[in-house]
Amino acid sequence: MALSKKRALESVVDILNGPRSAEMPRLQRIADAMRPARKGQYRVDVPDGAPKEMQSLARKAETNYMPLAVDTFSQSMKVEGIYSPSDKGMEKQPAWKHWQRNRMNARQTGLHRAALQYGVAYTINLPGDSGPVVKCVSPRQLTALYQDPSDDEWPMLALHIDDDLITLYDEEQTYTFGRENKPRSGLAPSCSAEYLGGRLTFIEAKEHGVGVCPVVRYRDRMLLDGEEQYGIVEPLLAIQDRITETTFGLLVAQYFAAFKQKYIIGWIPQDEHERLKASAAAIMSFKDPDVKVGQFDETDLTRYIQSKRSAVMDLAAIGQIPPQSLGADGISNISAEALAGLESAKDRKADEITTSLGESHEQTLRIQAHIAGDPGADDYESEIRWKDATARSFAQMVDGLGKLAQMLQVPVEMLWEDIPGWTDTKVDRARQMRETDPVQSLARTVFSEQG
Repeated sequence: MALSKKRALESVVDILNGPRSAEMPRLQRIADAMRPARKGQYRVDVPDGAPKEMQSLARKAETNYMPLAVDTFSQSMKVEGIYSPSDKGMEKQPAWKHWQRNRMNARQTGLHRAALQYGVAYTINLPGDSGPVVKCVSPRQLTALYQDPSDDEWPMLALHIDDDLITLYDEEQTYTFGRENKPRSGLAPSCSAEYLGGRLTFIEAKEHGVGVCPVVRYRDRMLLDGEEQYGIVEPLLAIQDRITETTFGLLVAQYFAAFKQKYIIGWIPQDEHERLKASAAAIMSFKDPDVKVGQFDETDLTRYIQSKRSAVMDLAAIGQIPPQSLGADGISNISAEALAGLESAKDRKADEITTSLGESHEQTLRIQAHIAGDPGADDYESEIRWKDATARSFAQMVDGLGKLAQMLQVPVEMLWEDIPGWTDTKVDRARQMRETDPVQSLARTVFSEQG
C-alpha cells in the first residue's frame, strides 16, 4: 500500500532520527580511519605546546594499514561470470547482459570495497529506458529497514541520501524529498520538516513497478543477528592505533635521543660560538672545580622496532592478512607452494566473504531479470563465478587441468573455465570456434564413439 505524503515524510524523519542517527558515528569513524589525517590533526596525543619538530613527527608517524587491509581482500574478489547447470554459455544468461550494460565489471570493485570496509553495502535496482539500472551505494548513503534483519531478502523501507536529494523506497513507490536552506512561505506542515538546518520538502511520489523494495543488501558475512555489522576494518582499529603510537615514539626517540648527549652542570656559555666550541671538543677543561661534565646514554631503538613488528604481526593474525603483504621481513625467495601456504588464511576468509557477496549478486541479477521480464527472474540454480586469484603456478594449473581431462575424462570445455585469466567471454569464444571448426567437430565425434 502506497504511503501518503504525510506518512512518507514521517517515515523519513523516523529513519533519520532513529537507525540513521545510530549508525552514522560508527560509519564515520571507519571512514575517517581510511583517510589520511588532515593538516593539523594527529592520530596520536601530542602534548600542548609541543615544539614544531614533535608536531611534524606526529604527522609523519601515521602508518595506516587499513587501506592495505581492504586492498588485500578487494583485489582478490572479482566476478567473472555465472555458473548454470543448464546453459552452455553466457549468451543464454539474460541477466548477464544487464550486468554488462550497467558496467558492473568495473563498478563491482566499489561495491565490494564498501562491504569490506563497513560490513554492508547496497544496490538500488530500478527500471530504465534501455533496461534495469543498478546504482551501487555505501551505507553512508543508504539505510535499510528489515522486519527480520537476519532472514528477510527485501527491506520494508530504504532511505537514500544524495546530498540535498533524499529518496524513500518501499515495495510500490519512490518518494523524493529535497532539502532547502530556506523554508518556503505558506508550505503546509504535512509536506515539510526540518533537517540539518534546512527544510525537507516533498517533491514527488512515483511508482517503480518492481513489486518489492528495490534494494539488495551486501554483507561481508552472514550473521544470525542481522543488524550486526563489522567489516574487516573495525576489529583492527585498536591495533592500528597501537602501531601509530609506537611509530611516533620511535620517531621521537630517533630525533631527540638516538645519540649520546653531553651535559655540563655549573657552567653556561657566553655566546653561541662558545657553546658550539664546547659541543665539538673531544676534551673539555674548566677552572671551576664545581663544574661537572657528563653525557646521557642514547635511547635503544631496537625495543621500538620490536614493538612495532609485534603489533604488525598481531594485525596480520587477527585480520588474516598475509604477513608479507604488510611488509614483514624474513620472507623472500620462496616457492609458489610456500607462498600459497602463507596466504591460506586469507584465502579461507576471502572464500567466506565471497560466499556471502555471491548470494547478493545472484539476488541483484534475479531482480534485474524480473524488471526486464526475462526468464532468469526465478533462476535459483545459477551461481556467481569468481576470478581465481590464488597464488599458484600457471604451468602447474594447466598441467593439473590436463590430467583431469586425460585421466578422469572430464570434458575439456568444462575445464576451460578454470584456466587462469580466462573470462566467460573468452570461454564462449573458444566454444564457438570449436563448434564451427569441422576438424575439431570430427575429432570430438570420433572420440565419443571410441569412448
